[in-house]
Order: sequence, then C-alpha cells, then structure tokens
Amino acid sequence: MSFGYTILGFGAGILDSFKPFISKAKPDGSSSTDGNSYGIHLAFDDNTKGVFAVVWRNNDDTNLKAVVGTHTDGAIVFGTPVVIHSQGDLVTLPRMDFDNSTAGKFVVQYNLTERHNAGNPTFRVGTISNTGVNATISFGSASTMPYGPAHPNSTWHAAQGDIAVSADGSYVYFVGYDQSSANQGRMSRWDLGSTSVSGWNYIGQFHDNGRAQVLETALDDTDSVFLLYTQNGANLMARRITTGGTGTDRQVTSNGAEDHGMTVNPNTTSDVLFYYRDQANSDYPTVRMGRWSGDACTFGTPVVLESADTGTMLSASFDHGTAKDQAVVLWGNDGSTGKAGILEIDGTSITVAETQTAAGTINDGVNISSMGNEGRAGVSCDPQDIGKFIYPFRHYPGSGQTDHDVPFVACGSFPSA
Repeated sequence: MSFGYTILGFGAGILDSFKPFISKAKPDGSSSTDGNSYGIHLAFDDNTKGVFAVVWRNNDDTNLKAVVGTHTDGAIVFGTPVVIHSQGDLVTLPRMDFDNSTAGKFVVQYNLTERHNAGNPTFRVGTISNTGVNATISFGSASTMPYGPAHPNSTWHAAQGDIAVSADGSYVYFVGYDQSSANQGRMSRWDLGSTSVSGWNYIGQFHDNGRAQVLETALDDTDSVFLLYTQNGANLMARRITTGGTGTDRQVTSNGAEDHGMTVNPNTTSDVLFYYRDQANSDYPTVRMGRWSGDACTFGTPVVLESADTGTMLSASFDHGTAKDQAVVLWGNDGSTGKAGILEIDGTSITVAETQTAAGTINDGVNISSMGNEGRAGVSCDPQDIGKFIYPFRHYPGSGQTDHDVPFVACGSFPSA
C-alpha cells in the first residue's frame, strides 16, 4: 500500500511511516516499581497540542492517581502525579473524559467499592496547569451519585460503567450496570460546573444484563451519545441516544465478547468504528463501521484483522482532519503479543492499509497486558497533531525481566492520508 509521505514533527530521522512504538514512559515516575492490575485510562486534551491525562490505580498503595503527560518529538514527559482518592477499595477500571469546550478540563469517574461488588459512582473534575515536568492537576470536590426516587435502583457494579462529557461541556453522561434490578444497564446525566458535577437526571434503562462497556459522545448538533454493550453476555448491541430519547438497539454482531469498544469519526460525527473479539467467528479481532441516521444504523461488512489467533485487548482511535479518514487499531493475542494496524475508511467500508505484527512493534518486544482490555485502556489520537497517538499498557515481562505489571504509556505515529 502506498501513501503520500511527508515529514512528521517527531524530530529528525523519524519519517512519515507507520511506527506503532517509538518510546514509552512510566506515568508514576521512572523509578516506580508499583504494579497495576486494575486498569488504566487516558486521552488527549482536545484543545492543547501534545497534552494528555492518565488515570490509574496502583497495587501497592491502592491510590487512584492522575498525571499530565506532554508528548513532543517522539518522547513523553510526565508531570507530578496527583492522588484522586486514597481509599483502598476503589473501582478497578476508572474512566475519564475531557471537556471539549474548555482546555485542560476533564472528568474522572470511579466507584467506591471492590471489583464486582456494589458501590457508589463518584465523579471529580480535574484542571490541568502547565505542561512538561511542571504539569500538575487540581481537583474539585467529589460528587457521589445519591439514592433517590428519580433513580429506581443504585446497586452499581464497580467494574461496569462509563462517562462522556457533552460537546458543549454542560453535562456528564453516566452509564452503569445495576445489580439490584436484573443487571439492567441504566443511564443518567449530571450538570457539569467549572470544578465539580452536581444534580442529575435519570434518562432510562437499556437492557437486562446490559454490562455497558463503552460510552462516547459525537460532536454533532444533537450532541448524541453512543452506547455499546453486550446483551445478556452475547449479542453486541449499539444505540444512539439523543436529547429526550433512549435510542433503539442495533446489533453489531450476534456474539461479541466483553472485549470491545468504539470510536467516533470526528470528521463526520455520524460514523462509528466498532472493534471487538467476535465469538461468532472464532474469536478473531474484528472491526466494523456503522453510519447513523437518527436511531437507525447502516453497518458495513465486518473486517477481520487477524485470522490466526484469538484477539484480545482491542482499542482504536480515529485520526483528526485528514483528507482520507483513517484510524489506528491495536490488539493483542493470547500470548500477549502487541499488534497494530492502520485502517482507511470510506463511508462504511474499511480497508486494512498496513499492519505491524512482528516482535518489537509494541513495547520493544516485551509482552504486554491490558493494552486495551474491554475497550477501556484506550488509544488516543492527538486532535491537534495529525498522525500522533498514545496508548497505555502494563508490562508483562518474562523470566528475569523487571517492571512486572508496571503501567507505561507509549507513543506512535502513522502517515497522514
């Protein structure tokens, strides 16, 4: 496959070619040996070139932390980590999302309970100051979802939930998996202020055993919310929720494992890329486009990324503003080998333009863990710097190697179309 190559701004000697791995750094400092088996999530700031935030929970001190990263010239520099919450029984998979309307502002959601137990969804607003080694974050007060008659149940599964900030920065949408009512998925909306969230409105339920995995907002006039989840642990379903409605289920695949996610095309905002481990087709890592019109969705043909092994740890992100719509997708196999591909998208059609599957492509050849498990760890393309992306993972070293389960963030690049 050929591309119109140009020189990227990564620095001398790094040409415009697909480089899924360029460098990596520890968000908790270069000397950290604290493992993390509880998930990590990150995203670029939509308004500031090269700036992103990371949230994760450590094993040893059990703190939930956040840190600002600055990506430039093929390297990552972290500021000072900040403790979001020091209680030891935090949710294992914290989530965060930036406010598109305000530079340096993001929301973190976590749950005050142990994994798989019932707990209370909690939210904090972070504000970034400075960049590079001097970067830090100030957090407003925590807001916990209350019990109340407007929300019929509130026994929330700690590891199942997600948030998304509306396009205008007015609201935070929350989806959770309610154990007290036949495991139904439920959706609420909070008012987002300058330093905290307050008030809330119950929108509705979407299915028994919904197990919401990924929630996204699209930057269109209706400020739609896209939801993806497994229906009773089998059918992988998506729906588009607009103001005043709860949407309609649309089937992505007949049997999608809970290792899936989606990314909205920022260049169209009505097109969504779904990525998943397809249990209906030998567990192969698979991608599929959906084009939405109201509640209806037109699906393209599913495209298998690799038909030689089971796909795990899938994650993907669209690039911003290129002439040809592109996305980068990362996945692993059962041996924890990291792999990557470039997708070219034309409407609902997907072409796998290039893949990198050789040893060393991801993480210098050291095996990885939780690169994008359940679609939550995430890969994020920089909205202000075409072709640049970051992704988190846990080191999964072999015998005699160090940094077992220590979280890292890596950067990569792919050519702009």
